Amino acid sequence: MGASLRIAWNTLGKDEYMSLCQQAVHPLALQQSYAYGEMAAHLGALVLRACIYENDVPIAICQFHGKSMWGCLRLALAMRGPVWFKTVDNETATQALRLLRHDIPLKAPRLPLIMPEWAEGSPETTTLKDAGLRQLITPYHTVMLDLQQDEDALLAAMDGKWRNRLRAAERNGVTALQGSLKPEQYLWLLAKEAQQRRAIGYVALNPEAVVLYQAIAGKKNLLILKSMHENSPSAGVMALIHGHTATYHIGWSSEEGKKSGAHNVLMWELMRQLKARGIKWLDLGGVNTEDAAGIARFKIGTGGKVVSLCGTYW
Repeated sequence: MGASLRIAWNTLGKDEYMSLCQQAVHPLALQQSYAYGEMAAHLGALVLRACIYENDVPIAICQFHGKSMWGCLRLALAMRGPVWFKTVDNETATQALRLLRHDIPLKAPRLPLIMPEWAEGSPETTTLKDAGLRQLITPYHTVMLDLQQDEDALLAAMDGKWRNRLRAAERNGVTALQGSLKPEQYLWLLAKEAQQRRAIGYVALNPEAVVLYQAIAGKKNLLILKSMHENSPSAGVMALIHGHTATYHIGWSSEEGKKSGAHNVLMWELMRQLKARGIKWLDLGGVNTEDAAGIARFKIGTGGKVVSLCGTYW
């Protein structure tokens, strides 16, 4: 006999939601965090939070971000959810997906979309078809660093050229400094990233959203490092922390920073500090080997695992 599942919408408070996130058996995506949902709501999105229970015990949560399109269609996306608190069999996963799809509190006409945190081709993806879902958007690719390894293992996993560049920069005196967590004192990094984003053409949170995220999540859930050259920043990195996972949000280098290998030094220190704080995974974000090949090579060179998620379904 199958599991007895039920679903409840928008019943979890902040503390309970965040406590459950700590139980996630896989990396917790930024888009499934409580602070990201509150940030999206402040910016005008409809945020729907589901909790799935098996015999009245929570086994998963799933956060949707919604909006109206063309004045009538209500679209809601669960990006990299559900978040599972235990390994479930395919029958249970299928039931959960059906509940999410059919019970979502959106008026018709509606289009609920689910982008699971499941690898492309993994056994779990068969449940999507069993639940009556069809693929709408092709797989998403990211790089995930497992910070549960010791430092020697992290170093050994790096690409040889990446690691050599790190060591050369360290020998040449390049160091990582803590960046201020006061918004007015890290706006320079947000501005540099926005300029870089326009030049390369990738998509990221706008500067106002980052400041809002920090205000909701708390100061300690932002980590900023920088390197200096002749009294000016030569490189900077920023990570957003959510539960036991962190997301590499910004990486910027000036021409001097690129020459000196400052970005490698900052990334290594970022790994070390996150690890020391008990963070289990660092999500380096999407990889695009066509339009942003240099960024993709840098991320892959860290030694992280390229993960191809199964795509978005409706």
